[in-house]
Amino acid sequence: LMDADFKRVSWIINLVGTFLLIGHYVTIYLVVIPSTVGTHGSFGVPEFGAILFFLGLFILVVGTALGKVPLEVKGNPYLKESENYQY
Repeated sequence: LMDADFKRVSWIINLVGTFLLIGHYVTIYLVVIPSTVGTHGSFGVPEFGAILFFLGLFILVVGTALGKVPLEVKGNPYLKESENYQY
């Protein structure tokens, strides 16, 4: 639920997306860890390693898939109109 003006600024979208992903991971971590390890749970190297592993895997899969297909549709009669669209 963001204003349309803020959605046009890419660094705001990146910042909000980063905060949402971090908040989601911390929420899941706080729900799962107390029931599995009790009071001996900590946030350390394995947790950061898991985050970096899945981030790298995501970048690899998405980058490979996007590298195989053209990102702009050829022959679309409404392409120029959609590029100039303002809301």
